[in-house]
Amino acid sequence: MRLEPIAAFLASRLEPVRAWSRTPEARRLGWVLALILFFGGLAMSLRARPDLFASVQFGPLVPALLVLVVVMTLANTFTVREIGRLAGARLTMTGAFSVAVMSAAANYLPVPGGPIYRIVAMQEAGAGLKAAGFANIAAGLIWMAATFLLAGLCAVLTTPWLGASLLLAAALLGGGSVWMAHRLPGGNRALLVLFVISVAAACIYALAVHFALAMIGAEASLVQSTIVSAAGVIGAAIALTPSGVGIREGASAGLAALVGVDPAAAFAASAVVHVVILGFLMLCAACFAGTQTRKPLSDEGLS
Repeated sequence: MRLEPIAAFLASRLEPVRAWSRTPEARRLGWVLALILFFGGLAMSLRARPDLFASVQFGPLVPALLVLVVVMTLANTFTVREIGRLAGARLTMTGAFSVAVMSAAANYLPVPGGPIYRIVAMQEAGAGLKAAGFANIAAGLIWMAATFLLAGLCAVLTTPWLGASLLLAAALLGGGSVWMAHRLPGGNRALLVLFVISVAAACIYALAVHFALAMIGAEASLVQSTIVSAAGVIGAAIALTPSGVGIREGASAGLAALVGVDPAAAFAASAVVHVVILGFLMLCAACFAGTQTRKPLSDEGLS
């Protein structure tokens, strides 16, 4: 089956939505919704647990959390490079790091700023428009599949029905990514590398959530924290707010309730991780903003 008719059909159907999402009204609405969900959820968490932040333990947990955020960004760098390879682009590591940081920062816009930024960067590095677009979709699917696979394997140990649901979702998402990758320049070999990186990234994010829960003083095993961390995918998939702000934290609370973790603590822990990631991204984005136009993104630019 050719991808061009599918791409044309999806583009025609999504064009009105995409056009509206670029308007100032849509951006304001997205941020208003994100702030309501984020601060409303924090208020509800504090109301349920007035002592939520009373026993915060900094110690070595804060440096460990910061290190994990840096490692997550490096994993995203390898992810971007492999997405480019899947699309037929050749990105340098510096170029991939720049795209990873700037596209992640762009996700905080109420439009799919991250994917758009990556697609444009990969076009500049030699990929075609359709290949870059479908490579980003395939990468998103394999990332979600890897996260649900990891969380599903953990959930089977505690909540079998939840584990089975997550594993089924992982299988469906993984199958979709394989179908797409088979028709892209990098093929399934690049997708396999993306899958390995996505599993590593999911493990790192689960550790970050686990450390944040421990910092707040919540009782949660690494298995429970891994299940709660699957909320990151849910927040990214439900793109109603910038980078899933508020939705990710709410999903964390929901998953926590299913596996015996304090929902208020899970909401707060997810918020802590989100804030640390945002702070690091903004710092890196500020550094790259003035230099990215002077550095080649592709290997071809070095020859």
